[in-house]
Amino acid sequence: MKRLLLAASLLVLAQPACVLAAPDNSISGIDFQKILPKNESAEKALLSLRSLAEKGNVRAQNSLGLLYFVGDEVEQDYAEAFKWFSMSAAQGSALGQGNLGLLYLEGKGVARDEKQAARWIKESAAQDNAAAQANLGMLYLEGRGVDKNVAHALLWIRKAAAQKNATALFTLANMIKAGTGTEQRYSEAMANYRKAAELGHAGAQYALGQMYKSGQGVRQDHGEAISWFRLAAEQGEATAQLSLAYAYAKGLGVIKDGDTALRWYRLAAASGNAAAQANLGGIYFSGDGVPQNLPEALKWYRLAAAKGDADAQASLAGMYEQGRGVPQNDVEALRLYRLAAAQEQGAAQLNLALMLMEGKGTARDDVEAVKWLRLAAEKGNVQAQYNLGVLLTQGQGVPQDFEEAVKWSKLAAEKGHAGAQFSLGMRYSQGQGIERNDESAVKWLQRAADQGHALAQNSLGMRYAKGLGVVADQAAAFKWYEKSARQGNANALNNLGLAYEQGQGVKPDVAAAYLWFTTAAKAGLAEAQKNKTRLNKKINKQQINKAEAQADECKKHLFKDCV
Repeated sequence: MKRLLLAASLLVLAQPACVLAAPDNSISGIDFQKILPKNESAEKALLSLRSLAEKGNVRAQNSLGLLYFVGDEVEQDYAEAFKWFSMSAAQGSALGQGNLGLLYLEGKGVARDEKQAARWIKESAAQDNAAAQANLGMLYLEGRGVDKNVAHALLWIRKAAAQKNATALFTLANMIKAGTGTEQRYSEAMANYRKAAELGHAGAQYALGQMYKSGQGVRQDHGEAISWFRLAAEQGEATAQLSLAYAYAKGLGVIKDGDTALRWYRLAAASGNAAAQANLGGIYFSGDGVPQNLPEALKWYRLAAAKGDADAQASLAGMYEQGRGVPQNDVEALRLYRLAAAQEQGAAQLNLALMLMEGKGTARDDVEAVKWLRLAAEKGNVQAQYNLGVLLTQGQGVPQDFEEAVKWSKLAAEKGHAGAQFSLGMRYSQGQGIERNDESAVKWLQRAADQGHALAQNSLGMRYAKGLGVVADQAAAFKWYEKSARQGNANALNNLGLAYEQGQGVKPDVAAAYLWFTTAAKAGLAEAQKNKTRLNKKINKQQINKAEAQADECKKHLFKDCV
């Protein structure tokens, strides 16, 4: 048997779905609605209660029905609850009528029948029972057992709110905040949330905290938000626990405290809150304030993903794609990315597109990849904007369109994406999709080069060498070739060779030129092989052997850091 507090009042609904509210009268002292002696034992009190109910006492019938409904002092039995509520309701008890209506609504102890539910709740509401009025308002709002009618819903909810029914006050606040059936007024919504919150309604306490956090209808105050979140969280409101965890994690309204954040994340996650479970998975995955624990991360991600949490699905997909904490599985990664992408999770849309472009877990499909890239790009995902620009430039999976490519590259470039800055620089350089402008080309190539983009560094070096968009400066050209070559860029290695051969920006050195031509040739650059052959007769055998050995060593290191 469950040990719960006895609810003597009508069970109530909560928005948006109809659920049973927490009981509000204590069983302490066996005070069954003050109709039995306080000092009787539970067993004797239950016998006395049953005797009164069998004799037709409506309050006793309703109380006995509630005991069977919650399984308090008796085994839970919805059929017995229905029997006693029916007896109480038949005698005109507002409590019995309201509770009987909810049994019909929930299909507990009787076949679900929303019309019968509405009938009994209406009769109870007509007797000015506040909880029934709140429930009737919800039925009209949702169109359950009655025709949907927002005006009627508002009428009954206002009646219940006037009697200080916490659920009605909370629902009324929700309607006013959303502008449902009435003018949207944040200040009035807040006033009703406060009334419900002060009556102990956890949902209202959380909502009030959210309004303080966002500054809706009140001056933004993270400290006040925390106070209300805490009250709701201590009642087990999972969304409030999650908000409290986030506040401690980020130091919003409280001193940043990772341990306290973790405690609230755990409580919310244990309550089944998917977002908290996803966050907890992320904490264990990254080892943020705790030892990294991939099995624990996997556990929480899976729980949240099973509930449809898009962030968890995307994170879990990443674990499968990378083989971290689970065997590498592209097919499963693709499936999970699809689930998250369908919920408009931007990172999942991007990763799904990349897998489709690479043919991982499925046949390569550039057309579908473009579809997902575009969706992610439109949400502002920088990497998606860059990749979409690349595909539009290449005409891959979509007709070639330089103008649209420039549009997406520019958006990503302005947000600091080095690859997009390089692409935009090249479009300016070649006049593709935008009017050619050497100064603008240099501007964007410089930004990408400063971030270490090897292709941009080499292109910038070539512009300094030729004086395109900048004053010619061979020393600067050599500097950028060298930076690019250190990252293994074959064209930069070849350009270094040319610089040494011609003495541009550096003292002429045929042996050094031969070395860099050889290195670039081993990286697969045909032009470098031609340059190397041209210099063959200008250096001796010993220099050739030394260059070949150094180039081989460079190749072992994938041509990086050879300079």
